[in-house]
Amino acid sequence: MRDKKKSLNLYLLYDRQGIKRHLEEMAEKGWMLEKTPSHFWTYRKIEPRKITFEVVYYQKATSFDPEPSEEQKEFIAFCEQTGWKFVSSWAQMQFFYNEQQNPIPLDTDPVMEIEAIHKTMRKGFLPVYWWLVILALFGCMSGLLSMINHPINFWGNFIHCFTLATWVMCLAFYITEILAYNSWRRRARSAAQHGEFLASANTAKKQKIKGAILLAWVCIGIGHWAFSGNILYQLIGVGSVLCMLLLILGVQGTKAYLKKKKVSARKNLVITLLVDVVLAVLLYGTFLFLVIKFSIQFASTKQAVDVERVALYIQDLLPTGYEEYGVDGVKHEESIFLVHDTVYQYAWDEETDEEWYFDYETVQVKVPLIYEMCKKEMLSHVDNEAWAYAQIGAEEWQAREVYQAVSLQYGSWPMYLICYDDRMVEVVLDWEPDKEQQAYIVEKLAR
Repeated sequence: MRDKKKSLNLYLLYDRQGIKRHLEEMAEKGWMLEKTPSHFWTYRKIEPRKITFEVVYYQKATSFDPEPSEEQKEFIAFCEQTGWKFVSSWAQMQFFYNEQQNPIPLDTDPVMEIEAIHKTMRKGFLPVYWWLVILALFGCMSGLLSMINHPINFWGNFIHCFTLATWVMCLAFYITEILAYNSWRRRARSAAQHGEFLASANTAKKQKIKGAILLAWVCIGIGHWAFSGNILYQLIGVGSVLCMLLLILGVQGTKAYLKKKKVSARKNLVITLLVDVVLAVLLYGTFLFLVIKFSIQFASTKQAVDVERVALYIQDLLPTGYEEYGVDGVKHEESIFLVHDTVYQYAWDEETDEEWYFDYETVQVKVPLIYEMCKKEMLSHVDNEAWAYAQIGAEEWQAREVYQAVSLQYGSWPMYLICYDDRMVEVVLDWEPDKEQQAYIVEKLAR
């Protein structure tokens, strides 16, 4: 049977009563708190019994302290004189226990308790969460700008959609935590004026629910990466997780090592921050370099795989007799919102040195709500001083709307945007297509 075990602490700093209740329940089950070096707390096996715990907030302590300061030791000694034995500390939180029945509480003034908790929250929890809110806001703004300016690329790429949704979820989580604390503090201060300490809601239960939501969300992302068939996306996903884990292990390991070596809290903080920055630059810099390098290699082989996405070849439109036909590039993106394909082709005749180009882009919209957004982006492809899309007759293209690129200086250009109910097709040719070619383009690309 195990004599010790570790357990992840899900209680937030201000949930004093919840932590006390949890530790007392663990003791009744035969597990006594031993140390709290991080979010994983260590318990040792004991005879199950009723033990009273107390949580005290000592403002001058930090998570970087190698050992209690002299002033803190005096405070601990004072508490032990009243029958409370010191167990461990976690940043400003000091854990004591008492095996006497109905012991005198260490804190008897609710007003001072609330103030001590708030000072602790202002020192660690609140600044960190506000920075996380700012970070999440930047992530949301970046995603929204991408969605507005490049909706086809955004909605057609699972990673872009998944990332924005993740930022929105994190922002909601961070803000609700801050609001929940402020709501509890406001009510607790009011209760303290009447000599009562108001316990907070069970923060561990809330953290479990949020953790389950995040875990399910992460599983969705991992599932998509694992079964997407896109090797590059799979490697990026695995690499991102590895970099994050190595960074966390490196930073926490540095902090724990310096504490073990009795390095002062200030020096520990500075060194740990430096290690954090340097390690982050090295890990993510190396990761970015490898991603770029692999992307170049991946792009050179991707054409052979995606060529089967080509629905219409240039040789199907031009007369026979050209020496060489080729596909310069194929790009395919697909998500639950839309399917986006882009194909670049050419034909070359060595005898006449004639070269012809034929490019097309198709967008199959699965969600009607984003149709106009995608159409606006397609229309912007020739939205400049020299050229613009002008609406023309749609009958010959059997479409809802058709636009052709025109210029006051150069006239019309055989570049068309053909709009159907749930699909858009943009074709660029080196020649003006006849009715037979138009019909063939419609047959191959409009469905």
